Formats: sequence, C-alpha cells, structure tokens
Amino acid sequence: MATHPSGDHGAVQRAHALFSFFDRSGIPWAVVGDSSDLDHAIRSDVDIVIDPGSLGRVPGLMDEFARSCGARLIQALRHEAVACYYVLAWRSDDGIGFLHPDICGDWWRGGRPFIDAGTMLDQRIRDDAGFMRPSPGRNAVYYLLKRLSKGALDPARCAFIAREWNAEPDIAHSLATRCVPERADALHQACLTGDWSAILADLPAWSRAIDGGFAPGLSERSGDLTRRVGRVLHPTGLLVDVGGGFTADAGAAFLARWSRAFRRTRVAPAGGATAALRMWPTLARSTLILRPTTMVAQSRRSWNGTRLAVHAGAWSDGSVDQLMLETLAWRVHALLGIASAPSAVIAGLGVG
Repeated sequence: MATHPSGDHGAVQRAHALFSFFDRSGIPWAVVGDSSDLDHAIRSDVDIVIDPGSLGRVPGLMDEFARSCGARLIQALRHEAVACYYVLAWRSDDGIGFLHPDICGDWWRGGRPFIDAGTMLDQRIRDDAGFMRPSPGRNAVYYLLKRLSKGALDPARCAFIAREWNAEPDIAHSLATRCVPERADALHQACLTGDWSAILADLPAWSRAIDGGFAPGLSERSGDLTRRVGRVLHPTGLLVDVGGGFTADAGAAFLARWSRAFRRTRVAPAGGATAALRMWPTLARSTLILRPTTMVAQSRRSWNGTRLAVHAGAWSDGSVDQLMLETLAWRVHALLGIASAPSAVIAGLGVG
C-alpha cells in the first residue's frame, strides 16, 4: 500500500460502501494487510483479494459502484497480470476525494506468484468494523512476505505482523514453511520473541531471498509481458497543456490535488508535438505532466486521452478539475471496454 496525504473527503464512507457492494455481488473477497484502522481512516490503498474467477467482473462492478456513490472510475493501473489498481475520484466542497482499491486474484509480485487467493480466502472472517479479512495467521504471512519483498519493514509493521501471527501461530508457521521453507523458523521466532533486529538489519538480503524463492513459470512470464506491453501501448499518465494564466503556485496546487490519481507528477517546459512524443515513456509510467503552452482556443483532449489541452478560462475558474475527471473517466472506460462509457464530447470539451 502506498501512503497518501491526509484529507478524507468521504473516503471512509465510500470504502465501507464498497465492502457492502462486494458482499451483495456474491464474490468471495477479503481486505488484506494492515487494516487495523480501516474503520475510521483510509491512509493508503485498500488491498483486496478476490476469487480469481471473478476478476473479469471487477471493471464493470467498479464502474457501477462509483456511479452509485457519486464518484467516477478514472484509473485502472494493471501492475501485475492478475492485479489492478483502481482509482475512484469525486469532487467535494473542500477538494477532490479519492479511493484506491488495489484488487488481485492470486497474489503476485514482479510477475512471481506468491500466495494463491484460495489460501487467503479460506476461513476468512468478518472484522468488527464490518469488512471481510483473512484469518490472522494467513494475513500475517501475506503481509510479512510483501513487506520483506519490498524491503520496507519497520517496528510498527513488525508489531502488527506479530499480533496476527501469534493469534494463529501454527497456521502462520505452516504457511510460511510452505512459502519460504528455509526462512520460516527465523520468521516464527521473530514473531514469538518480538526480536526483529537481525531481520531489520539486513533487509536487502531478506528481500533477495524472498523474491528468489518464487520463480515465475512460462505462463506467468507471458502474462507479465502482455501486461507490460499494454501499459506502453495504453499509457495511464496524462499530459496537461495549459494555454495561458499559468503560474508556478497554481501549477503546484493542481499537481498536489491530482497527484493521488497518478504514480508521479512533474512540470515540463513548453514544447511541440515532437516533445510530446518524447514524453511517451514517462506517460507509460503513469505520470501527470503539466506543461505551459501557447494559447488554447478550446479545451480538448487527444483521441486516446493521453493529452488534455486546457483553455485559460477553464484553468482560472477551476473547471479544469471537472475536465480532468471526465477525460480520465472517458479514457478508462474506453480502455476497459465498459459499455456505460460517458460521451466523448463533454461540456464543450473538443477532441483532436
């Protein structure tokens, strides 16, 4: 999960509405990882494991849910062949709200299959806050392997993992032995004793060892290659050209508002069509690029939704945020083939 800045804008309410929506859908699901404060705060992405056979239903369900709660589905970043990071956004009285459900079937990382969804969903439980979660022992192993693979483990996360592990030590130790047989006993002892010093002191070596224990097969390699090609052919970044009225402060505020819909942001110097083509690799990495340019006669998006030219009036009166919402919603609907895609011409937004 990536940590996001504060500012709820109704995210907690919508997250719990999403959980109820999944319950009604009949899809087996569970929130994985550290969900200890999910009853009152959304501090990061919401990681959800579902039945792999239902992954094909998710784009349509996410769009249906977004519309039901006054939001728009604006991003679908396929970061693994079996996982997609969705972004829902809506305008509120005090800004723009976001919800980031990161939904997978089996858990992969870097094209490597780690733990199958059936294991995570087996004997799942209903949290006191109302959402489904894995049993503590299974959740402990999932979250521990994820943090070790990323090389990002700290004392607070260690304490959470130990609580989960020690609630079901036999289940946790058994699953860890199945996943990382040569490391399971050391992980078990760290959870039992609370002494993580040896692990924390050598996280890079642990990360290499964890990743090295999960080798992708031919089908996994093929699926990951297809995903990577798709990310290049259909970038999830956006180039925003502002035709007049641009100031550094206004640009910084815009990027801050929209940073949670992208992986990264930047300001680019003015340039022509060739410069835009050179930005393609950056756009493929889901970057929001803001570029001051010459006068724009009419706000318009490109045919594939990777560029939005904003008229000076839309920039100065704040309607640029609505143009962003509608442009991104149109693009993700077209990408996912969702039948309820909004009209290509929105509130005077041209195409070309």
